[in-house]
Amino acid sequence: MDDHDHDGLVERYGDCIVCLAEEPPPPPPKRTAEGGPACEFCETSVVAVSPDTYRLVQGWIRPRKGGGTNALRLATEQHRYACSDCVMRLSSGKPTGPTLPTT
Repeated sequence: MDDHDHDGLVERYGDCIVCLAEEPPPPPPKRTAEGGPACEFCETSVVAVSPDTYRLVQGWIRPRKGGGTNALRLATEQHRYACSDCVMRLSSGKPTGPTLPTT
């Protein structure tokens, strides 16, 4: 890694933009044997546009004065999906599927 002002960049931007640029790209999204989208956790087939399918997005939020955050703005689709059952199980602290998230 090149020498850079890591702490200064974190203070200014909230993240070190040099370190972020050096991160490896994420693995490709999970796919079924037929090539369609699959749940990132249990690897079952999902319908990307279904209301029962969660989509991973990246975007911008800002804190509200009373706590919490405002709506996600400038969302960027990550083309990664999860079935409702897995999201509900994980959000309640229960394990699911053959691949568990590390974070």
